[in-house]
Amino acid sequence: MRRRQAIAAYAVLLATCLAGVFHAPWWAACAGACTLTLMQLFEQRPGTVPQLRAVSETVQILASVLNAAAAASGAFVLGYIARWMWGL
Repeated sequence: MRRRQAIAAYAVLLATCLAGVFHAPWWAACAGACTLTLMQLFEQRPGTVPQLRAVSETVQILASVLNAAAAASGAFVLGYIARWMWGL
């Protein structure tokens, strides 16, 4: 299951980067961030990892949202940079 989620997360980041390359609107990065957030939240199970028990659920959700937003925004910006470098 973890391998499928990693492949799916890579596909989401690749699609977000391609959205930047093809000059899609900014909400494409938001869609990528939302998808990554949902994937992270479904993957984490607080009861199975002892370190996560000490962290509240609100902090976990906030960390997942910020992490996914940073990753999707970075992929989107890298797509814009790649477009500029390729002269498209």
